[in-house]
Amino acid sequence: MHELLGPTTCFRFVGCAVEGFRGILPQQASREQPISKAQRPFQVISTLIWVSSCDLSLQPACMDPAIQAFFQEQIQAAELRLRQEYEARSAQKEAAFQQHAAEAAESWNAQKSFLEEKVAALEHALAETRIRSGRGKSDPNAGSVQQPILVAEPEQEEMKAPATPKRRSQTKVAQTPPATPLGTRRKSTRGSASMPTTPASPRTTRSSTRASTAQGDASTSASPSPVPTLNTPSRTRKPTSAASKARSTPTPPAESQPPTRPAKPKQLLRKEIPVDALLLKDHAFTHFRLISGCLAADDVPEDVDPATLAAFYARFSNEDAVLGARSGPPLISKTSVKVYPYQPAEASQSRNLSRLAMIESTVVDFIATKMARMGISRWTPNYNEAPGSLYNTAISILFIDTFRQAIVSGAYDFNGNQAWKKYTTDMDLLLQIYDHVTHFHFFQIWKEEKRNKGSARFAKERQAMYAVKRKKAKARRNYLKTNKHHRLAKLLIDVKATSDEEQDPAGAFLGQRPIYHPRFRPERSAGAEECIRLIDRAIDSAKGLKKNGIRRDPILIAPPRSQQKITMFPALPPNMPIDYYDPDFFNQLPLELRKKANIGVLVLPGKVEKSLNRKDADGKLTGKQLMEKYGDDVLSCYDLDGFSSGDEGDLSGDGDNESDGDEFDDGEECGSDESEELEDEGEGEGEGIGDEDATMSVLDEEEEREHEMFSRRSTLAAQLSVGNAMDFE
Repeated sequence: MHELLGPTTCFRFVGCAVEGFRGILPQQASREQPISKAQRPFQVISTLIWVSSCDLSLQPACMDPAIQAFFQEQIQAAELRLRQEYEARSAQKEAAFQQHAAEAAESWNAQKSFLEEKVAALEHALAETRIRSGRGKSDPNAGSVQQPILVAEPEQEEMKAPATPKRRSQTKVAQTPPATPLGTRRKSTRGSASMPTTPASPRTTRSSTRASTAQGDASTSASPSPVPTLNTPSRTRKPTSAASKARSTPTPPAESQPPTRPAKPKQLLRKEIPVDALLLKDHAFTHFRLISGCLAADDVPEDVDPATLAAFYARFSNEDAVLGARSGPPLISKTSVKVYPYQPAEASQSRNLSRLAMIESTVVDFIATKMARMGISRWTPNYNEAPGSLYNTAISILFIDTFRQAIVSGAYDFNGNQAWKKYTTDMDLLLQIYDHVTHFHFFQIWKEEKRNKGSARFAKERQAMYAVKRKKAKARRNYLKTNKHHRLAKLLIDVKATSDEEQDPAGAFLGQRPIYHPRFRPERSAGAEECIRLIDRAIDSAKGLKKNGIRRDPILIAPPRSQQKITMFPALPPNMPIDYYDPDFFNQLPLELRKKANIGVLVLPGKVEKSLNRKDADGKLTGKQLMEKYGDDVLSCYDLDGFSSGDEGDLSGDGDNESDGDEFDDGEECGSDESEELEDEGEGEGEGIGDEDATMSVLDEEEEREHEMFSRRSTLAAQLSVGNAMDFE
């Protein structure tokens, strides 16, 4: 620059620059904050610009325009370099901030996943512990589906620089959301995503809880609600005032309820179904018998033909192919399909057979068409595979498709109640009912038949006998209550204390009434036996006087006890009065069984033949009053050694404990016909087909694992709900 301008001009230019700095620096010095390093380049540039734009008197008169242009280019280049450097630094800071935010989000997601897995594992372990200990309870307000625990994510309104970390003790309580106990069960609304009009179901979910991840996400996004999270409770000071002490006084604990038995794998208890949907479950049993050919109550599902199974897996490799075959051409001839309408020569007394006879042949023809499209000649589940296998999935699709079409066509309109039909679109309920019918009820029959040949027929006989026992006990109790014999109705009549009956081996008749003989109960005393026979004769006489006509109902004739067969249900009834027991039989029992007797009351009067005589002095006495009057004489015949004063039994109980001790509890009064279901809600007597072994086989373990496949089951339900043309072929 010295060579271009010369010494004088250069000196004057430097002087102008110095004057410019002198004019600016005092102004900057007068400010409260000093100039930062980032501002200094701009300050120099502004000074040079000021110098270049000074009055012409300060500039040399001989300055060449080229020199002025050179200075302008240098100034612009400096501005460009500084601006690029500033933008580069800003981009670097933004990238660093984005990386920090991404690492923080990744750390949060990892922590959330870890907490969700840990909570799920703890809940699963807690549920298994409760089930093994017999303390598991079902929540009547919870649905059959449980949504997974979600950890609330932090709200991200705008990107901000990370704040300076504070002490953990100051922020731990404030940043931790409220807690939900691990043992608390959460309510969930169960429904199919493809069926928004499905009626709400009040049934609960079992230990297995059949949830859908897709349904849970959809419900969460549709209606955001607070979600349970883990929390460490903060410490609070104990109340010290008098009012606080009064509030902290412990209250007496509520009366504990007896634990309810949890459902077994694939089992759907009646209390888990809406009341108006019970007929749907009942008709599902009828449809199973129709489509499988198991018409009689003692029929057992057959094994799958190996050739049919091999041909099926050769045609289909995934569920999409199976679903596509529902509307495709038939793979086999419809004439080779083994499903037939039931057309008996004469009417049957069986409830199952009478219902099957009412189903029209067009429904059976539709079933055969559907089976031909999938290449299945005989509908039968493969119990040697898991319930979720490809073949069993195809079997379930066939069942639900044909069952829904049969309902729409009116095949199961056996009565005027049509409220249950609204659940036809509830695919979740239909799948649960199918699992109960196929993979619980008939699987138990199939498994027991494999272990013990002929067990199905024996179980059918036991079910029929127990149905008669229940009906007989109900008739006796109603007669005694109607005729004001409340003591006998309350203390003597119990389902477990009722003897079972059998038809006369020779098939004898009294007039047109078939003769039946009771089986004797060894624990029953002679007085109790005589009193019960008096009640039966009184009921039979009253029934004959109510209407004219020829009676064809069975008549009960009791031969001598030495000629009677022993009962098939020998379990001792609990809480029966002491005089119900035969003294010789009672005294031979161990103490734990003798303590089942109620030694606080008597049921039989002084003269048993006057049990139904209301004018007799003992007829109006209560059980306690009879004990005060005849107790010393009666108790002297029984061995009460080991009894204490608290072993007098439940004096307020009515002795009607129908669910205690037998596995037959279907909630239906079906007379001498077989009851359809085996729900095993009691303790379990004998070796009924509803009882499972304590040790589970490999097949049972696979079934239980399959029970937990929530997403696959829900996906299948959605696919069955969409595009299902329910028209006859």
